[in-house]
Amino acid sequence: MIKLSYTDRTTIRVLFLTSLALLGIPYYFLNGGTLEGFLLIRLVGHLIGYFAPIAHHRWLSHNHFEATFAGKCIMSLSLVSSGIGDPLQIVAGHRIHHAHSDTENDIHSPRYLSAWRMWLGRFTEPKVTVRPPKDFFRNPWAVFLHNHYWKLSFFPLIIQLFLNHYFYSFFLFLI
Repeated sequence: MIKLSYTDRTTIRVLFLTSLALLGIPYYFLNGGTLEGFLLIRLVGHLIGYFAPIAHHRWLSHNHFEATFAGKCIMSLSLVSSGIGDPLQIVAGHRIHHAHSDTENDIHSPRYLSAWRMWLGRFTEPKVTVRPPKDFFRNPWAVFLHNHYWKLSFFPLIIQLFLNHYFYSFFLFLI
């Protein structure tokens, strides 16, 4: 069996999900999907794309604010739904980026890494020692997300699988 690195697995995941999305759009409409349903899917995607960076960058990486319970729920759901990855890895990588901005030790510097490689998730391996972020481990919500990220990542898929028809019918009724 071929042993793939984390970077290779990430690249395969990005290419697979992009292909799935490109094939899924015509499939959705050919099987009776409506424009309203498609726009609703896009709206949910934009909301996830809006809240996930706030969650991993401002909340977990920099501790810029203390989120309310509802805010933690929304940001956690968007982090898990976005598929960005384990929050601890994201926080550690982001802190390496800030400690070594625009140097060869920066794991995703645009000076040393093309936009194509960044989009594919082919960041450079850190050449520096990473200390675990102590403040991350003092946040019980972040530790929970770290410990259960891969289990939680199936939660949005299960909801979508079982509630797909009812969910979209309800929202289309409101529109």
